Amino acid sequence: MTLVSDKTQKGKMPKSLKSFFRPYWRAALIWSIIAGIIVVSIFLRWDKKVVAAVVIVFGLATQAFGGAIALIGAVPIIGPLIVKAITLPFILVVNGIGYLVTFFALRRGYKIDVMKSRVLISSFLVGVILGFVLGRLI
Repeated sequence: MTLVSDKTQKGKMPKSLKSFFRPYWRAALIWSIIAGIIVVSIFLRWDKKVVAAVVIVFGLATQAFGGAIALIGAVPIIGPLIVKAITLPFILVVNGIGYLVTFFALRRGYKIDVMKSRVLISSFLVGVILGFVLGRLI
């Protein structure tokens, strides 16, 4: 099976490839900008920590990381497996941090703060899971 058929006009992208990239053009553009920032910073020898902070803030503000996960998940067969391998450890790490906070706070006598942190972490995890499910449905 080929993506280019004889019926496609010269200079136009085949419909199947065009329809594949249509939902992801913003993510591709944002990642191109991030790559450009990194390349410019390497040539200008900017501080690595500042560039990393700028890329993280820019990526979070523009939802570039979610777009990258969506692009990876769009690859047939292997994509969803990679996405699951990336997101599951994130959820486990957040849950583990919650348990560590709980342990140290209980040792110091902050029972109300423990309750607040557990509620906050639990609501965050539920929000991440609901966002993931709603993102798949929409």
